[in-house]
Amino acid sequence: MRATGRALASAVLLILAQEPWGWSPLAGVALLPLASLALQDGPPRRRLLPAYAGGLVFFLGGCWWLAITSPVNLALMALVEALAFPLFVLALRVMRARPSVPLWLALALAWVAVEFTRGRVPFNGFPWLLLGYACQRPLELAQAADLGGVTLLSLSAALVNGLLLEAWRRRARPRAALRWLGAAVLVPVLLLAYGLPRRAQVAAAERPGPRVALVQANVPQGLKQTLKSPDELAAYQMRATEPALARAAAEPFDLLCWAETMFPALLDAEESETARRRDEERVAEPFVRPYLRPHGASFLTGATTVREGRDGARQCNSALLFDAQGHRAGTYHKTVLVPGGEFIPLRWLLKDLVDPVVQRITGGFLPVLAAGDGPQVFTLRARDGREFRLAATICYENCYAGYVARTAAARVDFIINLSNEAWFGESSEFDQMEAAARLRAIETRRALVRVTNSGISAVYDATGRRRAVLLGPGGRDRAVEGVLVAGVPVFGSFSLFAESGEALGFLATATAFVLFLAGARRRAAARWRGRAT
Repeated sequence: MRATGRALASAVLLILAQEPWGWSPLAGVALLPLASLALQDGPPRRRLLPAYAGGLVFFLGGCWWLAITSPVNLALMALVEALAFPLFVLALRVMRARPSVPLWLALALAWVAVEFTRGRVPFNGFPWLLLGYACQRPLELAQAADLGGVTLLSLSAALVNGLLLEAWRRRARPRAALRWLGAAVLVPVLLLAYGLPRRAQVAAAERPGPRVALVQANVPQGLKQTLKSPDELAAYQMRATEPALARAAAEPFDLLCWAETMFPALLDAEESETARRRDEERVAEPFVRPYLRPHGASFLTGATTVREGRDGARQCNSALLFDAQGHRAGTYHKTVLVPGGEFIPLRWLLKDLVDPVVQRITGGFLPVLAAGDGPQVFTLRARDGREFRLAATICYENCYAGYVARTAAARVDFIINLSNEAWFGESSEFDQMEAAARLRAIETRRALVRVTNSGISAVYDATGRRRAVLLGPGGRDRAVEGVLVAGVPVFGSFSLFAESGEALGFLATATAFVLFLAGARRRAAARWRGRAT
């Protein structure tokens, strides 16, 4: 197979291993063509350029839905993220310059280090389509994420690739090849040996928590951007909410939830008493007190808020909790912002150049939101008097395993992710975001609730299983309007990952970096000796 064909083969296998296809076994072989490219002889350009082409195919094919917002968004993302493939090829080849570094270990560490790094840089990174997300079928395979997060699953899948490559290289010696093949099979066996009893143990430890009503208004994003007054958005939201209110006696709930930015007015980001009173007038008087107080239900909503800063007034993407009396009980501001969508990277340096270009692309909108200060804990008082600690994340924050672990480490009982993904129609983005939601629940051993504008609104328990999902006609889970009323299970113990965060990812990346430096030093010394002779 030629160099470009190898890189493209890995790209296609990796795409098929991810949602919506979810062919999980492919995760164990998807890196083999790319790794063989790293080991072939020839000048670097014969490896790195084909690898970059493979990276482009992977990100363009796996994230094609970004083009729905703008082809420019997809192109810019793919041009940067595609560097992951040649970086992996380069890292593996340099690390292998030291014969003492086993191939299987070098492959696994190189992949995880590149994946872990691209999830952080540049500009908050892009932790999407990670190899570990492909390890969810069956769900027992993913239960070890409570030890080391999605990184542990990526490392496990990369190890399988490395061990199979060792077996292939020894195919002329069947007995040796079988030993390496057995080692490769042992990795998923160990994951299952942990996951089967662990899933049963976690499920047995759950207890009933509060009941939530998730409102999915299905406001088309184009319409949401062109609504002439807040009253029109309010009408959409109330129309979708009315079934829950009408059924409240038969299907009681403790918390009514609206999705990201779905409250139809600007609210205050400040925590002052004056700001609280203003918000209560805007939210409590027209909505909470007349509609929710009779049922003893609290209200959580996504809204755009305004805060004053040194550079003037700035808007925040926020989640606000109001208790059954209409008092504002907590505010969270989205902390991990989306580059290009919520902030402009390097705008402070290139403001005069960048602003006009962005405004032309977005039709006048300038994404300059202010970031929040990190996780916040809300206290929810249920109708029966029990109190629960919950925390909110907003939209894309659901993909940051370390940030969600920080959120869970605040000793919350469950997490609610408010999101609006109507930008992406009915695409595979929804399936890929759900894969992230399942893993966040497993990693933290906390139920995760997703309330969205257009789907997928659901409740996932601490084993990652869908406990309830809002479905429309024909069983559709996206682009439908409705209300889901469901109980949220709560769990007592915390996971190792919630306590330690992404220690494994940092350790694997640091180890790979040290081995890379050692390999680079050996290669440099060999070249120097070659010149000397």
